[in-house]
Amino acid sequence: MKCMLEKLSLKSNNKTQQRQAIVDDLTMDKNILTISDSTSIVVIDKMTNLEQTVIQRWAAGANPLVQNVLEKFEIRQKERVNEINNDRQLCLHLVNILQSWLLFEQYEERIKL
Repeated sequence: MKCMLEKLSLKSNNKTQQRQAIVDDLTMDKNILTISDSTSIVVIDKMTNLEQTVIQRWAAGANPLVQNVLEKFEIRQKERVNEINNDRQLCLHLVNILQSWLLFEQYEERIKL
């Protein structure tokens, strides 16, 4: 009987350790995604500033041949901003999912106590 209790205790400890490892991984992933989201905001700001600088320099030259290049540049910049915004939205959704999962795990642990 004592041997069976020890085995059950070991299994319980292994499950707890595995669960804790999963929670740790989820927490780390959530933190990485949060950092990625804040980095995206900085990238968009820098891109916007660079775009304005380029537009000002090209407009100062007032070269009609540059107008086509400027339009293509502006279109590409908008596409890049949209891509980054889409990535940001994905990161935010993943962070919310991970946060929910972590809260669920915490709730499960409280119930077991």
